[in-house]
Amino acid sequence: MGLAGNFIAAGIGWYVKGPNTGLIIAGAGVALLLVAYLFTKKPEVPTTPASAPISVQQENKQEFNPQFNPQFNPQFNPQVYIGTGSTTATAVAPAALPQSRPKITFDKWDTIAENLDIWESGFRMSNHGETALDVQVQRFQIAPGQFVCARKIPTIAAGGKEFVPVWLEQYADVPHSREQWDLLAAMKSAFEAGGEAEEYLVPLTVRYKDFDENLYESTAELRYVHSRNELTFAATKQRKVDASSITREHETLVLAFLENNARPLLVANVASGVGISGEDASHTLKRLYAKDAVFRSSIDADGDYVYWYRGPANPD
Repeated sequence: MGLAGNFIAAGIGWYVKGPNTGLIIAGAGVALLLVAYLFTKKPEVPTTPASAPISVQQENKQEFNPQFNPQFNPQFNPQVYIGTGSTTATAVAPAALPQSRPKITFDKWDTIAENLDIWESGFRMSNHGETALDVQVQRFQIAPGQFVCARKIPTIAAGGKEFVPVWLEQYADVPHSREQWDLLAAMKSAFEAGGEAEEYLVPLTVRYKDFDENLYESTAELRYVHSRNELTFAATKQRKVDASSITREHETLVLAFLENNARPLLVANVASGVGISGEDASHTLKRLYAKDAVFRSSIDADGDYVYWYRGPANPD
């Protein structure tokens, strides 16, 4: 600003001496004055009129933690659901067999004889585990209407072997019948009636207990081999069974036996024919009588009855 004033003053002085020179110097001073004004002018700051105070809201955001620290559970415990739709039931694994238990296997079919006129045929069996109690081969069918029964064995010792007599049910009431014990001939006849297969198979089951009253079943297939005319066994399998399944099976077997033998029968006859104990047969017949599946009538002995078939059992 001072420099511009000096130029203007000098321009006026020189104007007195020479108009042209003075005008030029004065014009330079005015130009400098304008330039100085433009560069030194400060921008105006707008004033905000008074107004109501503004409330400031601070947003609370979750603080991000850049550290990645997942928790890993090494125990893999998936839940398996059975069925369709929503359910909370999980799959139930089969009950494990006790490590210490009886293990009965079918070995071979054999015949033992007291003399030339008296003999018995049956199964050689082995126990590969602890002592087995109440060993009973279940009644089985080899052809339509043709059944086989077996004698109950009270005990097979741990590591022991036993011969179990089996006979054809249809000859049970025939004294000294040769056919009663001839399971091989009966299997051969069933094979010849069945077709041209090389083998004829019949499923077998033996049931037994341990000292803790646990029930077990060993199952195998009895095979008639036509080319060698002999009876053999397939590999034996074992499982643990529960009392309710046994109850249902006994009822089915007893009812079928009574239906096939349309005459009044004593409890002992039913037990022998079905291949169960007399106590089991008595309980089963009483349940079937309560379900209107059998008839019964008293006989002379107190508390004993004879039973015969009536019809299908009513549901529980």
